[in-house]
Amino acid sequence: MIRELVWPLNSPSSTTSFSLRPTYWNIAKKLGVSPLSIKRRLENLRKNRLLLTIRVIPDASLLGLKRCYSVFSIKDETCVAQLKANLKSFYFVEAMHLAKLSELNRYDTAIFEVIYSSDEQLKKYFELIEVTSHGAKLVSYSGYKERSDTQVSIPKAVLVNILKELLKDPFIKIHNLSKKIKKSRTTTAKYLNTLVLRLNIEPVLETSKFENAIVFACVVATNTQEVAKFDQTLRKAFSENYLAFSYHVEGAIGFLGYAESEFEVQRLRKKFLKLTKGRPSLFLREFHTTLNYNLMEYYELHTQS
Repeated sequence: MIRELVWPLNSPSSTTSFSLRPTYWNIAKKLGVSPLSIKRRLENLRKNRLLLTIRVIPDASLLGLKRCYSVFSIKDETCVAQLKANLKSFYFVEAMHLAKLSELNRYDTAIFEVIYSSDEQLKKYFELIEVTSHGAKLVSYSGYKERSDTQVSIPKAVLVNILKELLKDPFIKIHNLSKKIKKSRTTTAKYLNTLVLRLNIEPVLETSKFENAIVFACVVATNTQEVAKFDQTLRKAFSENYLAFSYHVEGAIGFLGYAESEFEVQRLRKKFLKLTKGRPSLFLREFHTTLNYNLMEYYELHTQS
């Protein structure tokens, strides 16, 4: 069911051009169960802390902003602790992902999803992370691949309110959303049908709670012409292990997966490196995500300053 919580569902190699926004009804229809059953399963996943939340990621350009993914090396455990302690003061960070790139028995890599308005501002944000962490160094960063360039003709105040509600509840029903934004159901549906073309939706998992499983993340650089081919190859090779694929990073494709043992992790790592030989790639073990400020919180802080 976790795979069904990703939107858009279609991969670059899919022959279908459109997929429905995940709702209890749409997921239930695909899995052949009742919407109530889906709701109960999700509640159970949350209760057991396996699923932290279902995250909405709107294109930052909707609000005149930008987003990037930045990779930092981590010097030692003291640096890890400092990053965790400082995270709430980094209002420009949407999420921090910690992982093990090397064979060290500690986190040695941090990936930050950063919201910013200018290149000069982004540089200052990177410097702040480095200076306050006492051991994190920027390795690389990549732009966020926006869902589309579809024009969204929604009044700014209404757009802001819709995004706020979607960030609270990606599954919100049209009639409930219409009440929140004080618009008719027809107008609300029209707005939402356009806006969802500029959103990504994905589950955020509490990977430390997975019993007898090690969660890993894989990222490989691709170009526009080859992304469909790589998507198909990776989905087939890791069909028994992947949890969710991601196409957010400009010029790359990635996925979250799991293994049942350290031996299997090493086997899958070798398979991944063989398939991506000669290309920039990352295989990150024990991948752990911490959410921070979301796009709307940054936007409000940014516009007030």
